[in-house]
Amino acid sequence: MGKVELSAFILNSEKNKNAIKFHWPDNPQLKRVSKVFIRIFMRRVSKTSRCFNREDISIEFPEVYSYILPDKLDKVRSLDLDFVLCFSMSANIPISLIGSPRHGVWIFHHGDITKYGVFKPYLLELLKNELTSNIGLYKLTENQYTYVPIRKSIYRINYSSIPQHLNNIHFRGASLITDALNNLLNHDKVSILSGSQRASNYTCLPSIGDILKLWAKVIKTRSTNIIKYYFFEEEWGIGLIKGPEENLINNGETSKFSWVLRPTKRYYFADPCLIKDRNSTYVFFEKFDMKKRKGNICYIELKENGASDKVMLSMDVPYHIAYPCVFRYREYIYMTIEEAESNSINLYRLNSFPDKWERICAIVPDMPGLDPTICTHNNLWWLFFVLKEKGQSIKLYIYYSDDLFGHWRPHERNPVKADIQSSRPAGKLFYYKGQLIRPAQDCTISYGKRIMLNRILKLSPWEFEEEPVTIINQVFDKKYKDGVHTISAGENITLVDVRRFRLTLKKFRRT
Repeated sequence: MGKVELSAFILNSEKNKNAIKFHWPDNPQLKRVSKVFIRIFMRRVSKTSRCFNREDISIEFPEVYSYILPDKLDKVRSLDLDFVLCFSMSANIPISLIGSPRHGVWIFHHGDITKYGVFKPYLLELLKNELTSNIGLYKLTENQYTYVPIRKSIYRINYSSIPQHLNNIHFRGASLITDALNNLLNHDKVSILSGSQRASNYTCLPSIGDILKLWAKVIKTRSTNIIKYYFFEEEWGIGLIKGPEENLINNGETSKFSWVLRPTKRYYFADPCLIKDRNSTYVFFEKFDMKKRKGNICYIELKENGASDKVMLSMDVPYHIAYPCVFRYREYIYMTIEEAESNSINLYRLNSFPDKWERICAIVPDMPGLDPTICTHNNLWWLFFVLKEKGQSIKLYIYYSDDLFGHWRPHERNPVKADIQSSRPAGKLFYYKGQLIRPAQDCTISYGKRIMLNRILKLSPWEFEEEPVTIINQVFDKKYKDGVHTISAGENITLVDVRRFRLTLKKFRRT
């Protein structure tokens, strides 16, 4: 493992200590509305949004420059740099410098450059009522406004607290650098996501109406979140859809939906996983105790007519567990579960049905994984999961092995994806017309709102590419229309979990 050494630091020569400042043309009314908005809603923006100056830096660097002046260009070239990292799209980078570092000039940008260009980073996404915000690490090209994406993250915009949202994307943006550097140190190359992207020349300025609409949206979102937090309880239940999974993929057929498990006053049921054992069909799932705020793994036997027996306990531990991924391999049944509090992803073997589980090994130690999902493809075992993080957990990791009980290796591009729309697993992978389909949670609107089915185009130890096929967001039951976040496809039946928010005062008393 190598290391990264900082060779030079290039700073703005002008002091600018403003946390957030909107620069409008001569429009006094727009300026006044913007200032009021900033004072009310953006007072708590952290130091991540503040420009820093030379006196702010306590570390001594080998070289410090103010801009890259022509007389300094030869000096910068002589440093034998691997890459140059720039934090501003508006920086004036000489074209002659772009090809000098071995791996080029990298640049940060907050926002969708293909839609809004480099104009007013992340601001237009807020004013245009977008659901998501982009953070990108790009490689400059000699063609103006053309960039090659190295790493990219897509987060849900938190309209209830814009300062918290900005702080989040700034802090998370730093991980794009560490991920790219790990890739460079481990494999001596920088992988890119796709071909070059040209920045849009979008230059339309927002109006006073846009600022006022954003103001109203912030107030409405804050009020809704407060009411939901104190007076509504989340409940999940499990239902069954008869017919092949292609009904969901092609036309969203839901007329044959029937209930398997409805929530009770104390418990709800989620994360279903189908498995056939001899002549019986079983459903493993999470049973969540709303009083203890803790889940365990239970199961039921599914009858031919869709009815089910009573809920039976399969695994319980002192901490919260969820999301069973159950599969048969040779003569045994195996399972992975979500157990982030154990700080590892473990493989369990069922020695005696239904509750004699034995921990075989830690597939991924020292990583708090969410929704770990195992499958086989092209003679390899594959494990998909997202890393548990504070706030939105969107980084998709892949591990692989040629032996279920052998050494599991990380994918060369880990994390292979960071997208609130389609990273987090939502059930076991399955084949449809010879193509591997990966269900993923689409949390663009909120966590657990809907499912996106992705078709995997490339999957190897060094490649990963997928594309969306369809979104599952149908209303399966009129009373449970607030979300669906796990799917399990079987032979002519498909299980889903559905959500509703129930009005209750018990949650208010707990808080």
